[in-house]
Amino acid sequence: MTAPIRDASWIRNQLEHLINGYSFYERRTQVRADDLLLRQHVAASLDQATATLRAKHGRVAATAAVSREQPMPPAEVLQALRALDGARRGLDDLATLVRAAPLGAMDRTHERLRRNLDVLAGLWTADLRCAELGGQISAQARAVDEAQRPVAGLDVLDGLLAGLASAVRDRDTLLLPL
Repeated sequence: MTAPIRDASWIRNQLEHLINGYSFYERRTQVRADDLLLRQHVAASLDQATATLRAKHGRVAATAAVSREQPMPPAEVLQALRALDGARRGLDDLATLVRAAPLGAMDRTHERLRRNLDVLAGLWTADLRCAELGGQISAQARAVDEAQRPVAGLDVLDGLLAGLASAVRDRDTLLLPL
């Protein structure tokens, strides 16, 4: 029954590297702390991505100079502004989902994880997936090219956001009692 955990040692190494202080849900008093560490790590990545998109939005808005001859910015600039703003709102919504997800009673959650090592290994895998996707989202937000019309890279960002939302939901089903 301990094979999934020994086979998952590389997951433990990756999580130790990504999240300082993560204790792998090993102590009853640390279940909530580990959960919060992961959520803070992922939310920080999402916050970085949001700040990046906000700055890109500001640069696009600054280039949309209006004049008497042209009182409205060009349509492609308005479309870029809407696309960047929509992506930023998606990031904000996902950060809220990450921060506010429920956790069952700590004692029962800890005991269930200790009794079912497959669930524990699955939770580590889900945690690693969430942490990695958070980093990928932050990197993709930096890679978005706001100078192109339509804005390049937002489709990849949307796919990563959908993947993280799915990973968070999958993770929550492992943490909450059946």
